[in-house]
Amino acid sequence: MIGSSLMPPWPVLAGVLGLLLIATAAPAEDAAAAKPVPQTRAEMLEALAALKGRPARLPPPPPEARAAQQPGPLGVVNNALFRGHYLPAELRPAGASRQPDPALGIDDTFAVELFWIVSRVNNCHYCLGHQEAKLAAAGVTEPQLLALDTDWTTFAPGQRAAFALARKLTSAPQAITAADIDALRPHFEPLQILGIVLLVARYNATNRWTDALGLPQEDHREFVSGLPAESRARPSQVAMTGFPARAAFRDAAAWRAALDRARTRVPRLPLADAAAVPLPATTAHGATAGSGVANGAA
Repeated sequence: MIGSSLMPPWPVLAGVLGLLLIATAAPAEDAAAAKPVPQTRAEMLEALAALKGRPARLPPPPPEARAAQQPGPLGVVNNALFRGHYLPAELRPAGASRQPDPALGIDDTFAVELFWIVSRVNNCHYCLGHQEAKLAAAGVTEPQLLALDTDWTTFAPGQRAAFALARKLTSAPQAITAADIDALRPHFEPLQILGIVLLVARYNATNRWTDALGLPQEDHREFVSGLPAESRARPSQVAMTGFPARAAFRDAAAWRAALDRARTRVPRLPLADAAAVPLPATTAHGATAGSGVANGAA
């Protein structure tokens, strides 16, 4: 049965960092327009490399903070520097594990592929660069990375179903139906389906705060391709130049009717007995005490 203890604290972190974005004076920024959406792998790699020169929208941590950070699998990373500098200690992730939670039964490379798709849909070049590096380190070849963007027929049916859910949940969460979840059932257990949904939601939260703060890509990262020019020019099947519009409620009565429907709808996964699931301990700020980072942290 599904309990609530797997819910990660990232929405809390995203909210705090969003408030910091509004409340803190930032240096002047040259880019007034949104980033263009790369349509090919060649354009994408060029955009990822160009992000190294982006000015952050909050004052960067002092040089001594960078010198004090312990390098992880991706080296010293700017998102960790900003979290450590701006967040209070109780809201900082405890640890930096990128191994899957064994309870979810989700392969770590598969989780990073989901993160890659979410970042590609959101056009978050910072997180996309990190996922490129993690997948390459895990042994994913560049032709496989190209297929992740242009041709899902090379992947197993379960992966394709999860990739489609990740893309739709990122671009149009209000349009998710029972059929989208049902497409996963032949390939995943209920707990794995829950894990996929939670991971995609968390990856979206990570995209939103790293991109909103304008974090630059780390200088030590390289984005080069060994693929032929015609392969690098294949059009992306993941990137989106606009998200589907959300229908607005006509009036208060329509809004109340939607709430009434939500009270009686049938859950798409089995729920645990609320009395049998202990709620995690929380701090005064509402974040789970001692919670860590797992499954493809940025």
